[in-house]
Amino acid sequence: MAHLSFFGEPSSFLPQKFTCFLSLVFEEGELADWLYQGLRSHFEKITVADPIENRMIYGGDQKSDPIDPLKLATLLRGGFINPVHHTWDHHRSQFKQLVFAYHDMARQLTRIKNKIKVYYRKQGIIIKTSSVYHPLHRQKFITQCRHPEIIRKYYQFLDLFQLEKNRFEKKT
Repeated sequence: MAHLSFFGEPSSFLPQKFTCFLSLVFEEGELADWLYQGLRSHFEKITVADPIENRMIYGGDQKSDPIDPLKLATLLRGGFINPVHHTWDHHRSQFKQLVFAYHDMARQLTRIKNKIKVYYRKQGIIIKTSSVYHPLHRQKFITQCRHPEIIRKYYQFLDLFQLEKNRFEKKT
């Protein structure tokens, strides 16, 4: 099996005319939507497979590039592929990506807030209020720290993520 490395449209590596491929199956991943959108007009059926379900069905822990296509082909022939939904609608696909980006931003914001509370806890300061995140109330907490420059960096990240989240919410 050859490794393909390319930029641009996913169909650029396909021969101009081919009739032997009627269906295509590949596992869900970061590039799955891009592949699906780029190759959908070249195949009668495209299935994006759920890698977790496929691993459970096939029962192997071995994952490698030479083995995976053979396992996927076997599952496809047997009708055991568990598909992940991908839409033909470009707008719906964009909406899905926006929702993912929003959720990712919210997770990052939570992560930074947790780091702030953990930092205070490591200093022996127990925080039981959310006012620690508010710009007007931070200073009274910062003055209790032995190394205030470190917590200020966390607050800079928090402000940046909060600003981006607010801008994101206004645009959508």
